[in-house]
Amino acid sequence: MAACAPSAAMQAACRAPQLSVARPWPTSASRCNSRISRRGDRFHHRHRSAAARAPTTGTAGTDSGGGGAAGGAATAEALAGLRYTSSDGQWMIRPLNKSDAAEVGRVVALQTDAFHIKPPLAMLDGMTKHFFQAEVLSEMQKKLKYNPDDMFVLLVVEPASPSGSSTSSSNGSGSPGVVGVVEVSYIGERETLSLLEPGTEGFCYVASMVVVPSWRRRGAAAALLAAAEEAAAAWDERQLLLHVYPENESALALYRQAGFEVLRQQSKPFAKTRVLMRKGW
Repeated sequence: MAACAPSAAMQAACRAPQLSVARPWPTSASRCNSRISRRGDRFHHRHRSAAARAPTTGTAGTDSGGGGAAGGAATAEALAGLRYTSSDGQWMIRPLNKSDAAEVGRVVALQTDAFHIKPPLAMLDGMTKHFFQAEVLSEMQKKLKYNPDDMFVLLVVEPASPSGSSTSSSNGSGSPGVVGVVEVSYIGERETLSLLEPGTEGFCYVASMVVVPSWRRRGAAAALLAAAEEAAAAWDERQLLLHVYPENESALALYRQAGFEVLRQQSKPFAKTRVLMRKGW
């Protein structure tokens, strides 16, 4: 079972009766531009303040930059250069290599396996999974293409060698070493904003976290959460939110141990109940 609930678009893709939330990515360049425009000074403020920050945990580190366009470039560079090693030295987390088709395919396969819902007729499973995987790939391409670097990042986790370097293959693709993934988005979904401190314009949201079954219960999911906090801090944000299904007791325990608290249990007609959790710092 996946560690946390899939994103809204992935829910729609698998035709599951899930609670709908705002998509964490625009579906066109114009939508992306209008979204930035609506946020106005807030967008530029986050660029300026994030550029002056240094990561507070892990081993990630980047150069600071100035305000304005230079600050925005520094923010993008900071996130692109994020390399987080877990406190126990067992895991290395970094952004997805967008230009590596093999690595993108690996992540798509991980999410497909985790969130594909088998149809009632077993004979249709192969076909429905094929179409679902194509949808996951399409949506991922949209997220990677249209989101600014301080509004969406997809992080992957790999086992780390004793020296702290990745155990990826020597050809540089990194794909064989990827055993988990998490998506972090900056969104402004109104229903959730109404539960937060007045004046909050947006929040960092964790979705579609997956760890390969054979690598679970070794700390990879906790390392992904810690790296998600690092990404939020690089965006000058101070909180993370996520959804989890109440029956997923192991995930609930993981999030509570990581410092997340329940905001509310959300249930709507014809939709699966989910628990909204938050961590602030």
